[in-house]
Amino acid sequence: MARSLYEEMNKKDGKSSTSSKKLYALAFVVIVLVGVVGVFIYGSYSGLISPGAVVINTPDQAADTLSDLGNDISGISDDLEEMENLL
Repeated sequence: MARSLYEEMNKKDGKSSTSSKKLYALAFVVIVLVGVVGVFIYGSYSGLISPGAVVINTPDQAADTLSDLGNDISGISDDLEEMENLL
């Protein structure tokens, strides 16, 4: 009787340790995600991180940026025409 009671207690301890490991893993993932989001928010407000943004200070930079954008669009349209011809 004492042996079966001891085995039953060990089974319960094994289940609780597994669930506590899952809880720790979940807490770790949440902490990492909150940290990453916090870094992006802090960086975007402070100007350190600006994903996809180009800072333009002079009219020459604006003209160069628009020229580059036009060249990119032209290249994409040429690629699309080639794909259309292949199909």
